[in-house]
Amino acid sequence: MDIIFDACIDSWKADPELNDSSYMWNILIYVIPYTLYALAAGFLVTFFFCPQCTN
Repeated sequence: MDIIFDACIDSWKADPELNDSSYMWNILIYVIPYTLYALAAGFLVTFFFCPQCTN
């Protein structure tokens, strides 16, 4: 996992256009809500398909 993460960070830092903080902020604006929606959907699927787990 560390190797993949390091490779991604190195390529991110090598490109000066991607180092712009406004560019990173624009990505986070889209990534954070989709991550929260995915988590909520996972909890809903678990709630509906595994009702015995809620007792």
